[in-house]
Amino acid sequence: MEESGKKFIETFGQLPNILKEIDRLEAEGKYWREFIGGGPDHLFRVLIISKLCNVPNYQKKLERIKPAFENGLPDWRPYWEKLLTKLETLKPIYNC
Repeated sequence: MEESGKKFIETFGQLPNILKEIDRLEAEGKYWREFIGGGPDHLFRVLIISKLCNVPNYQKKLERIKPAFENGLPDWRPYWEKLLTKLETLKPIYNC
């Protein structure tokens, strides 16, 4: 914990650094899930982080994720709709 754990916290304790890793994975054609764990909810975290970081490609990420919840995953649809409502009022805290 003192070595690798400390380095991880120092690196990924800030949302812009998490966003860089998300974008790196996307650029390499990899899945965000490799870094942001969880089930379909990891996609929620990608959108929340992108919105909080005020990234220019937020809408692109939203459009990429939207079909998973609107065309599939019916059990997740109520949570998806609630997330979309919350994202509309979420104010960015960074300008990445």
